[in-house]
Amino acid sequence: MFLIMSVNPGFGGQKFIPYTLEKIRKLRSMLNEAGLSTDIQVDGGISAANVRDVLDAGANVIVAGSAVFKNDAAANTREFLEIFPGTRNGEADEALSYGHRRPPGPVLWKTVPFGAHL
Repeated sequence: MFLIMSVNPGFGGQKFIPYTLEKIRKLRSMLNEAGLSTDIQVDGGISAANVRDVLDAGANVIVAGSAVFKNDAAANTREFLEIFPGTRNGEADEALSYGHRRPPGPVLWKTVPFGAHL
């Protein structure tokens, strides 16, 4: 797995750095040319407004912290899941009920350190 940071590391809630999309495209191209199906994870500034662009660029694992956990996490998660093709009514509720087990299909989750406040 490759991790591409799409913000300046340090604190949550930052805006996505747009030129990161070109980095994702280039890395995906290099992996494809090498015949590798390695995961590309993108962390930072992911939102419902840009997640499709990030996935279309070649990422297949996303980290969405503030975009999910700020305000109503369930509603925010539903908004993200509605973006993905094939998402049916009720899948967001089902995905939210999995806890730490990974449900099938596109999933958003964030590991939160013990004692952290959301």
